[in-house]
Amino acid sequence: MSLILRFSGDGLGVASKVIQWATWSWCSHVEFEAPDGRLFGAIPGGGTSYRSVPKVPERRVERYRVIGGEKFEDAVWKNALSQEKCPYDWTGVIGFGMHRDWAEEGDWFCSELVAWAYQVAGYPLLRADHAWRVSPRDLLMSPLLEEV
Repeated sequence: MSLILRFSGDGLGVASKVIQWATWSWCSHVEFEAPDGRLFGAIPGGGTSYRSVPKVPERRVERYRVIGGEKFEDAVWKNALSQEKCPYDWTGVIGFGMHRDWAEEGDWFCSELVAWAYQVAGYPLLRADHAWRVSPRDLLMSPLLEEV
């Protein structure tokens, strides 16, 4: 299996623009590309779930693999799937500027789910012990990502 992280910047409409503005980034969303070609992640209105690739082309999409993460991919994927059907973390999005435990299981927004799945697998993408929030931009800046 080759896990791919898919970063996008305009798939959420107004919410996307707010996330981009708040994080100073072109990127507002991150999710896994599943081995079957569907996308898996946390989205407003859908929680953590699978979805098809959007029919309307997004203006900007970048795909990355995690350098050195191959031996952790099965565990990462299992971790992510274990959170399927969890609700979207609206409290986390609303409280993005407040200190809170982003890794608390039960509800997620996109970047929390991805970061948590890697961290629990033993291959953190960022120094989570120093992070009180995890945005798509934070993950995009990880030195462990390589564009594909």
